[in-house]
Amino acid sequence: MMKTELVKARVKQLEEFLPVDDQAGSLPKNAKKEALKNLKVARADLKAAYDRLLKFHYEDPGMEQVTRQAHEAWEKYKTAQLISQFPLREEEEKMPEAIYGPTYYPDHAKAEIKLIRQRIAVLVVALQ
Repeated sequence: MMKTELVKARVKQLEEFLPVDDQAGSLPKNAKKEALKNLKVARADLKAAYDRLLKFHYEDPGMEQVTRQAHEAWEKYKTAQLISQFPLREEEEKMPEAIYGPTYYPDHAKAEIKLIRQRIAVLVVALQ
């Protein structure tokens, strides 16, 4: 299907956003800004994938409610995964870079983008 191919192509583009320079202390200039920008794009792509799924199944009764429930479950899963990788106590949330160093935001964005790619791949299957 044309839609499936478009989604797969977008997933491939998202993979290019993932930071590849894992050398300690060698972050590109503006890495935090870039990471957050890439994450924003990934989130928009996930929303578009859900929108395509709803449009594709617009005649199925209750599909909107099922999709909403699936998205809420995915959000809980994503949050749990990110918290397990980047645990912060409430008083630490305002200064994660002081705890994890300057790679906190790029690493956090990379982890979330990876989860989003996995979710989009699941949605692609639903579009077939």
